[in-house]
Amino acid sequence: SECSAFVFAGLNPDSAARHFDDASIAGTALRNAFSAGVPALFVANDVLLTSDTAVSKTESHIYAAYYGYMELVKGLGITRGISVVPRLFEDPDYVDNRASALFWELAKGNASFGVMIDAGSHVSIESGVLRTAGGTPAIVVDARTAHTTGFPAWIDPGRSQPRQNAALIGAMIHVVPP
Repeated sequence: SECSAFVFAGLNPDSAARHFDDASIAGTALRNAFSAGVPALFVANDVLLTSDTAVSKTESHIYAAYYGYMELVKGLGITRGISVVPRLFEDPDYVDNRASALFWELAKGNASFGVMIDAGSHVSIESGVLRTAGGTPAIVVDARTAHTTGFPAWIDPGRSQPRQNAALIGAMIHVVPP
């Protein structure tokens, strides 16, 4: 509660989420600090935890989205309706999981915006303006105009969950160059 800034690096969303719960001491202290305007830097996968909900286990298996292995966990809620998925193209084995996770999270968590960024790129939100920097553009999904969401129903034989992706009919996709 006395920190003047925070740096989040190397957290596992599966375990970190429980510490950020509203009922925990750490969660309460962080929310109070963020409400007071204390700056924070989230490095790599830690940015997943900035939204109201986050998708975990995107790297648990190269077919995690396909087999239904991913999970929604509670985030910090500091980006207020914006979900961010980092490192989109960094490893081709996980591109499908990361992209699917964003659309799945937008539909399940009812966020208004989704942002996908690649390794070496970053975004900042200052006074409601999204700025990007780095080697690749950010991909922004505006889900505010989505009038219909849909989820796959087919389950791969031998699996218990359907594919984790979502259709957002009426959403807009924007490419924001650095």
